Amino acid sequence: MARDENETSPVRVFSLFEANQLIPQLQLHLSTVREGKTVLMRTREERRIQRVIEILTRMSPEGRDAVLSSLAELKEAVQSDEC
Repeated sequence: MARDENETSPVRVFSLFEANQLIPQLQLHLSTVREGKTVLMRTREERRIQRVIEILTRMSPEGRDAVLSSLAELKEAVQSDEC
């Protein structure tokens, strides 16, 4: 067994046969991690939207209209720059 300089536990060296046998299990774990990442990304975006809604609902109607108007102008400016 080999030891990594930064680790206290031994590192296992697998034979090619053993490594090939582990590939399906590793692919399953990778798939699970990717699904979890997708959920986290979606949750993060939903939370951002919720925070914006919370801020807007605490504003006065005039302030909210001003912010939304400014955002609409900004969106138009960005879209015209992309073309």
